[in-house]
Amino acid sequence: MRRFCFLILLMLCLAVLIACGGNEDKSYITFGEAGVLSAQVETAQAGSIRVPSPAGTSAGSCVGWQAKTEDGTVFLQIGSIYTYEAGENISFAPVYLNLKTEDASLVLDGTNANISFVTKVKKAEWEKFNTFIADVTCGTLIFTASDIAATGGTLTHAAFEKAGKTPLEIPAADMLANAGEEVYFVGALSIDSELSGSKDYTAVGYVKITYTDGSVAYVYANAKGYSPSPILLARAALLDFSDTQGGVYQYPAGDKFSPYTSEEQAKLEELSRFSVLLVFDESVKGYKRLHDDSDANLYESRLIRFGADSDAVGDEGNSAEARAIYRALGKTIYTGGGALIISVKDGTHLSEANIADILIDYGTSIGEIETYIFYNGSLVVPYKVYSDPH
Repeated sequence: MRRFCFLILLMLCLAVLIACGGNEDKSYITFGEAGVLSAQVETAQAGSIRVPSPAGTSAGSCVGWQAKTEDGTVFLQIGSIYTYEAGENISFAPVYLNLKTEDASLVLDGTNANISFVTKVKKAEWEKFNTFIADVTCGTLIFTASDIAATGGTLTHAAFEKAGKTPLEIPAADMLANAGEEVYFVGALSIDSELSGSKDYTAVGYVKITYTDGSVAYVYANAKGYSPSPILLARAALLDFSDTQGGVYQYPAGDKFSPYTSEEQAKLEELSRFSVLLVFDESVKGYKRLHDDSDANLYESRLIRFGADSDAVGDEGNSAEARAIYRALGKTIYTGGGALIISVKDGTHLSEANIADILIDYGTSIGEIETYIFYNGSLVVPYKVYSDPH
């Protein structure tokens, strides 16, 4: 009996050894992380496998799979086809990248002013990613509110091209490091042009990757839909005071102290003057309205109707306000039956002192609105007033 048990035990051991030896001879292409397989195929014969998405909740931020081989690093795009040779044995690990583009900030350098967008990523994540990628570039797309509407909120190169929009593209010179656990790159737009101060701008950062097989893909940052206009940024900067001198607050500003030099404060005063941008639109009364790119957080507008004389008609036209505005415009101004009234949402009164320009976009050219009045802190533009394009 003992001899029989010994023979059975010996046979079991041999079976285990044979099985183990067989597994050692097998080769696989494996896609997995921390013991969790996303895909695996035996490579007894040459073949191909579609590169999977990784399992788990972080799949959305995965930018590909990497592995070190005798020929160097292989980096594969999700969804691509990897062709392997018989006996090839490689384990691929996922690479993640989470980009975030922050709200705009105003950057002053003497009399030069830029609206700046910073895109950040965790330092450890970037270093792991950049170790395996030989061909990668970073940049920022800067665009306006109407561009976002045209793309349906999809902020990619392909979506802008499909919508017939051309955002400003700013390549990043360098990936910079800060004192924390993040690295970042910057895209900036000069706001010294005639129209730039009157528009809502926002941006999205991106990383362009060229994979081992030559395919190219963009990874885009998470970004908010809108950022404050240059006017709002400049106004906020002007109100950044301290009662005492110290730290960044080194420069006199009346009886307080500012982070900005006298030269920079003068530039902020200039930038904080309101620029109103209208658009010619035959589908609305008066053929003009606030431009889609005007700061949605800054202005609000409404229409008011008048009669053929000083007695305005209709429920709206009979209001005391309508009659007062009609008289203020005067009989020498042909109103066309009404006016567009534009106000600042925070209650700031508009006047000649704080208005830089009132422009109208004709689609092919820009004109100036020359006939207007100010009434109770609002800008009033009559319906039938146009300007020569320039």
